[in-house]
Amino acid sequence: MQQSLFDEMDTPISNSMDYSLKINTKAKSNLSKNQIQFNDLTHKIEFLENKIKTENEKLNNLLSVFYKKVLPLESEFAISRFKIAIALDAGTMENKFSKKQIENIRIVIISICDLLFQSVEPTEEQKALYNRWSDISYDEEIELRDQEQTDFFKDFFSSVLDEDFDINDFENNPEKYEQRLKEKLGHENQERPTKSRKKTTKQLEKESLLKAEQEAMTKSVRSIYLTLVKVLHPDLEADEVLRAEKEEIMKLVTTSYNQNDITTLLKLEMEWVHKTSEHLEKLTDDVLKVYISALKKQASELQHEYYMLFHNPKFEPISEFISMKEKSAINNILKKQKEIKSAIKNIESTCSVLNKSNSKKHIIEFVDEYKEYIEDLFYETNW
Repeated sequence: MQQSLFDEMDTPISNSMDYSLKINTKAKSNLSKNQIQFNDLTHKIEFLENKIKTENEKLNNLLSVFYKKVLPLESEFAISRFKIAIALDAGTMENKFSKKQIENIRIVIISICDLLFQSVEPTEEQKALYNRWSDISYDEEIELRDQEQTDFFKDFFSSVLDEDFDINDFENNPEKYEQRLKEKLGHENQERPTKSRKKTTKQLEKESLLKAEQEAMTKSVRSIYLTLVKVLHPDLEADEVLRAEKEEIMKLVTTSYNQNDITTLLKLEMEWVHKTSEHLEKLTDDVLKVYISALKKQASELQHEYYMLFHNPKFEPISEFISMKEKSAINNILKKQKEIKSAIKNIESTCSVLNKSNSKKHIIEFVDEYKEYIEDLFYETNW
């Protein structure tokens, strides 16, 4: 698992903006409780934003290296391993085996084929070999899986929507069924009776306070936004270069306003309106409380974004390298590349032995070892 996010909180933070959101006084002891909390939250947010950016760049770089160095070899490895299945199949025609030995060979061949079919679309030759050893043909198995999936959707939508389910209609227009499902579930939630309890005085006071804080925050954010619009509006700028710059910054202002990104708005206000951080020291406690509430929410959202970064399905192929530092991860990806190349060479050597005449002994030894490997893998996966 990745290291704790705040192990590096004391490290300097690089930020694209020149203005850091920090309330400064001659001595830290002169800071009020709210000023200290404001500084802690803005530092935490800057750290999170920087960390998300650097981790994103790292993971995308690792993914690029993996796709270039390892992914093509994994398909080659699966196809190469299929040669063993061919050799085992040919060996059973040239040698006599007991029923138990034949069953073990069957298990190994099916296992090799299953791994191959997960990586590539099987050829007719590969399907034919699989069909000789499987209780059910490849095409029948695919058809069976599709039918099971259809039955699942049919039972699910029929029970929820109280109507017959048409799989063709669903495949042509899945959005329609998704919308109807939302409407149905939403309607049921509205109809479900809820027990209304009388709220206590404390609850009412808390709700009133939260509402007042929310209104104050909205008002404060809008006030900063309107100030920035007046200063940055491109139409009021005669200089072409500055106008283009302000057009880009206005996009950032609008995005930040729509997302309630108080941190970015405050930085832009300092850069383009106040030109200094001194005005932060003059903020009243009431205003600071509003900002602190918004900053807490923003920090919480960034923490969640950072956490979800490591659970993004996009990065699943490099999951074993995610917790490593970039240089170490790249070295391990290159190491895996070498291991797969070596494994492909070993497969060629194994096939050469299995394809020799009178190779019954080698076939039995290989099948026993491979079957033991399959059983160990199953045990580890289900432990």
